[in-house]
Amino acid sequence: MFFKKTKYLLFTLSFLLLFTAVVFSYDNLITHPKLSRGAIEIYNNQTNNKLTSEQQEWIVDGSIAEDADPRYLNHYYDPITNKGLNGYDELYGVTIRVNGKSAKQWAQQQDSISGDYSAPTIVQNYKNNNFKRAYQGI
Repeated sequence: MFFKKTKYLLFTLSFLLLFTAVVFSYDNLITHPKLSRGAIEIYNNQTNNKLTSEQQEWIVDGSIAEDADPRYLNHYYDPITNKGLNGYDELYGVTIRVNGKSAKQWAQQQDSISGDYSAPTIVQNYKNNNFKRAYQGI
């Protein structure tokens, strides 16, 4: 009887530890860069105007920076309410108000201390030959 309970307990603990590792496995240095590199590969395979390695790195750097605080709060969009992430959340035992713009609004207008990478600004940077900032915004 003791052996069965111990075996069950070990199995349960192992499962929980494995599950916890999966839950906490998100890393902004892995997910967005891989998605960006995949999009770059598709683009380069479908056009004659290939992105240079420097342009590719600017895009990847921009995708990493987009997960910086507080930019990530603006990555949500509810098509029913046309709103972003809004409400209350608890952080380290303190209740905070979360008031992010919708991703749709964020793409057109940004007022972040970490910079403006909205679509109109990206186009303006490109026109002004500020290619690094334009590609980081992409």
